[in-house]
Amino acid sequence: MLIDKLTIKSSPFIGVFSAVTDSIALVPKDISKKELKKIETFDVEIIKATVADSSLFGVMLRGIGNKFVAPDLMSNEELDFFRSKGIEILTLGNKAYGNLIALNNSGGIASNIITKKEFDEIKNFFGLKKFLHQSFSCTDLVGSSLVVSEKGFIVNPNIDNKEFQILKRLFNVNGQPCTANYGDVFVANDILANSNAVFVGSYTTPKEIIRINDAFGGAEK
Repeated sequence: MLIDKLTIKSSPFIGVFSAVTDSIALVPKDISKKELKKIETFDVEIIKATVADSSLFGVMLRGIGNKFVAPDLMSNEELDFFRSKGIEILTLGNKAYGNLIALNNSGGIASNIITKKEFDEIKNFFGLKKFLHQSFSCTDLVGSSLVVSEKGFIVNPNIDNKEFQILKRLFNVNGQPCTANYGDVFVANDILANSNAVFVGSYTTPKEIIRINDAFGGAEK
């Protein structure tokens, strides 16, 4: 499995401008050919689109497979386009759900910022038996603080050990507390990962890459 550096829209904050699962990669319409060539390494269908008339896929959306939860800020045209591509969208309130949710096929976690009603709808939509409704001791932005795949996870290094062990059991994979992009604790801004590849923002240091590599089972650059 590959690990490499990437920019999207010439930005190192690749997790802000894309959302990747084991089925789909959502990317901006104006992504460069060079950046798109690297995205192809995820070995999934690549879809150029917008969300709420923006390119903030990682901020707005969170999903697994072809299912995503999104804010109700999306236009009918955007929703119709996603559905035409076989993507199932659950629209809820006006929150940035990508910043508030993290999940893989084994389990998920939703921030306390999300209401109980929203939490129940999200849990039913993804059909996850293990789905926690809690924040970390260090932040409510659990989606921004976690990058999860079927191979491993990276989490905000300010998490305490008890919470870290809970995440290992929840996602049923090993992980690492680590920063990316030269010290950013909100790692979902900086990393894209699925079962086939891992990309990190262009400011990520060699030391950070080693830890991220270990977290996802020893990807090879």
